[in-house]
Amino acid sequence: DPWQLITMPTLKANSVAPSKLRIAILGLFIGAILGTLIAFYKEKKSSKIYEPEILEKLLNSPIIEKFSSNTITSGSDELLFLSKFFRLQSNKNLELIYQSDSEQKIVERLKEILLKNNQLKINLITTKLSNIEIVENSKRLFLVCEFKKCNYQKIKNLRKIIRLLNLNIEGIILLV
Repeated sequence: DPWQLITMPTLKANSVAPSKLRIAILGLFIGAILGTLIAFYKEKKSSKIYEPEILEKLLNSPIIEKFSSNTITSGSDELLFLSKFFRLQSNKNLELIYQSDSEQKIVERLKEILLKNNQLKINLITTKLSNIEIVENSKRLFLVCEFKKCNYQKIKNLRKIIRLLNLNIEGIILLV
């Protein structure tokens, strides 16, 4: 009969292929590298700034204080420190620079609270090119920045404006 077995099949103790352990390790390694590369690419493409230290480095200015944007109250420790910091500085006028319309209300509230505790003159400036005012170099400039909305493009534009006007940002007030 043609369907009869001529000899018994021989089975080896170790299979020739595929090696399940090798496939698992290789898949894990390639997946980790590919996942890291994709995450790095997406982070660079989004142009968001994820570390406050990068913002400090880009603007060459220290972060003076960090606030939660929805908890700015006149009795908070952060505001008391900021108020004392401005009071100890010279009597120059202060300029608070902000970048977006959503930051305007927060900056106005911050200004109102700071004015209660200090005998300073505080002006608000937007960085929109159509609205930017020429600021005297003798005034002290501080950037108020909402960290979740900071990105490389906005900061590069701000640096360009600052360089063109020959100004210096003395510190950053970060809203987190």
